[in-house]
Amino acid sequence: MRIEDEITSPTGEVSWRAFTDAAAEVRDDQVILRKNDRQITLRRTGTAGTWSIVDAKPPTPEENPNKGLRAIVLTVTQAAKLSVVVEIQP
Repeated sequence: MRIEDEITSPTGEVSWRAFTDAAAEVRDDQVILRKNDRQITLRRTGTAGTWSIVDAKPPTPEENPNKGLRAIVLTVTQAAKLSVVVEIQP
């Protein structure tokens, strides 16, 4: 699967996010997700960026607390036009 977002004139850095309860590990340009003896890989292509894994807790207590979830975040620095491409592979 390939997800591609085109962003024109962003006002700052751009963050692409996915949420998961799987075990996650960042390896260079990819994130490995493992759960129940299965694995998938998220890979950024065509754009520079930095992967991180953060708590999925929302900023306000009124929102769903997302217990047990983490956010997989790809952060891309500002540019006149961005193409954020993430491939998901078994």
